[in-house]
Amino acid sequence: MARMRVFRSVLTGLFCAFALSAAGKSADSVFVVPEPNFIDYLIADEAYEDVIRMTSEELTRHPKDGRLYSQRAVAYIQQEEVDKALADISKAIRYYPSADKPLAELYRIRGILYEYNGQIKKAEKDYRRAQQ
Repeated sequence: MARMRVFRSVLTGLFCAFALSAAGKSADSVFVVPEPNFIDYLIADEAYEDVIRMTSEELTRHPKDGRLYSQRAVAYIQQEEVDKALADISKAIRYYPSADKPLAELYRIRGILYEYNGQIKKAEKDYRRAQQ
């Protein structure tokens, strides 16, 4: 149980690590605050079942939206559904241009999920991809 708590904390931190770059911050411009996203608020409020339901509904209309897959993966991680989180992170990687995380970060997160599942070779492969 303690292992899962640490695991969830690490992954949640990784999902939040690149919020500034996704928000449009650049060296020569003033920080731009993005439009609020309701799903992000639900994640912050720990309403994970609502996140899963809403992102699943949106994915029926936008099946190639990488951001929705990564948001739903956060909820699956918090619900301790690692296999579903792995599937969603893989889809977020597939649809990377619309994902809300840099590609390296998505590979790093998937590597952590693989490692947690005992799939060490796959984890190592994703860690190498994250460093490229």
